[in-house]
Formats: sequence, C-alpha cells, structure tokens
Amino acid sequence: MTATDEGSMPRARPRAWAAGLLGLLAAGMGQIYLGKYRRAFLLAAMVVLSKSIGLVLIGAGAGPLISMLAVGWSVAIGAAAWAAMSVIRDPTARRKRTALWVYPAYWLAITIAGAAPVPVLLHLVGYHTFSIPSAAMAPSVLAGDFIVAQELKTPATVKHGDIIVFWMANKSGGKSIYLKRVIGLSEDKVEMDNDIVFVNGERLDQKSDGEFKIALDSHSVTNARRSTEHWPNGRAYDVLDVQSYGPLDNMAARAVPKGALFVMGDNRDRSLDSRAPQFGFVPVENVTGVAKYVVYSKDLARIGARLDR
Repeated sequence: MTATDEGSMPRARPRAWAAGLLGLLAAGMGQIYLGKYRRAFLLAAMVVLSKSIGLVLIGAGAGPLISMLAVGWSVAIGAAAWAAMSVIRDPTARRKRTALWVYPAYWLAITIAGAAPVPVLLHLVGYHTFSIPSAAMAPSVLAGDFIVAQELKTPATVKHGDIIVFWMANKSGGKSIYLKRVIGLSEDKVEMDNDIVFVNGERLDQKSDGEFKIALDSHSVTNARRSTEHWPNGRAYDVLDVQSYGPLDNMAARAVPKGALFVMGDNRDRSLDSRAPQFGFVPVENVTGVAKYVVYSKDLARIGARLDR
C-alpha cells in the first residue's frame, strides 16, 4: 500500500448516490459528505430564505402546505442533484473524512434554523398561527389542530360564514381568544328554530351528511349528526348536532347591534357563543383575523384544508 505525499492513507472516491441521498435528507448534507463545507452553509442559508419565499406565496393566496413543500423540496432536490453531479463530473474527486456525529448535528441545526423564523415571517406577511384546544368548531377545526389566520385589515371585510379569531374579556380581567363562525353581521336578525338558522328571515338549509365521531370528554366518544349548512349565496360548511332538542337549538329572533357580530360554533351543542346571554355579541373591534388554513392536524389528510370557503 502506497502512502500519499502527506504521509496519510489515500482517500476513497465518494459515491454519487450517497451524496444525492444525503442531500435529500437535508439540503447541504451531501456537500458535508464531500467535504464542501462552505457550500453546505450556503444551502443552509437558502433553506431559511426558502421559508420567506413560501410565506410570500401564502400571502399571494397559495395554500401553505403546497407553497412550503414546493419551495422546500425544490431546495432539497437542487442540493441533492448538485452533490451527485459534483461526483459524476469530477472523476478525480476524493471524499474527505468527516466524523459521523457531524451529520446528525448538521441535520438538527438546519431543521431548527429552517423552523425558527416561520412565526416571525408569518407575522411579516400578515398571518398568525393558533393552536385549537377545543372541539367547538368541529368538524371544520378539531381539537389539537393548528391553523393560520390572516390579519384583519378592516372589520368591513368580514362576511357571513367566515371563521374569525377574536378576543373577549374574561372574569380575571384579561382576554380570552376564540374561534367561531360569523352568522350575523351588524344589524342582521338571527333566529333558530329546532337547530335551523334563519338570518334576516332566510333559512339556512341543512342537508344530512351521515355521522361524525366526536369526543364528549377524555374517556368517551359519541356519534353526532353531521349536516351541510347552505347559505343562499352558495357558501356551505358542515355542522354537528350532538343532542336533539338541545337547550341552544331554539332562539327567538335577535337583532345584532350596530358594530357587532353574532357568532356560533359549528359543533352546535358544544359551543359557548352568541346564543348564550353570558357570551353575547362580539364587538367588531375585537376581531383580529380570519381563519384560512389548517396547517397541522392529527388527521394528516386535513393538513392544508382551506377554512375560508
């Protein structure tokens, strides 16, 4: 065996498939494998930049999941191809020895660096994230979901059927944040007759859509009647009825005061909302945003679901 001029063992030729695979695991890891550390740091910076681009796409109206995946995977695939082609194009390339701990350390660092700026960047483009603790808005929004809401520019933009984020004063003198659906706008008249909603005398028809399993508490689950509620303007969404002839299923007509909103939860029998005297109407100045997307859910099929339709 012949030693090199430096008196060390000859370095092995890198494998293109290994460089490409590592690049897919984390942008820049393929470059770490090749010993191209400056290139790796450049790609790490591009990952953070890609978050900004993805969030700009969200602000332009694109779905957050599609935007983030498209930009993120574009960077990862580009980095992997760059690493693999570096090996293929240079037949004299030799792999520098890199300690094994460097790979998981780099992956962890780039994951944190990529995720850390997301809340700040979302705020810059007028969006905020919220975690949902209750099932009051099921089945549209489930307990444990994370949603993105667009900051409200003016209360005049709120429409019938919007899911809004707002605050109400609580007993301790602070503010509690709520997520509900707008049923009545300022000066509307809202009425309920056996779980059917009437707004300004117009009936919101419901069409049965089977059943939906809903948790009553941490130990029990029940089947709720699921229906699609239709507005005359064509807007539609699903609502739940857990209890027939429940205490909130009927309500005499109420006029919404000027500068206020009438809100309800989609889980009609498990929502504290404007139907209850202790909750009342929501001042429009308390509204902070309109819900747009589900960005995380235990039900992975719901990730990316739009809430503004």
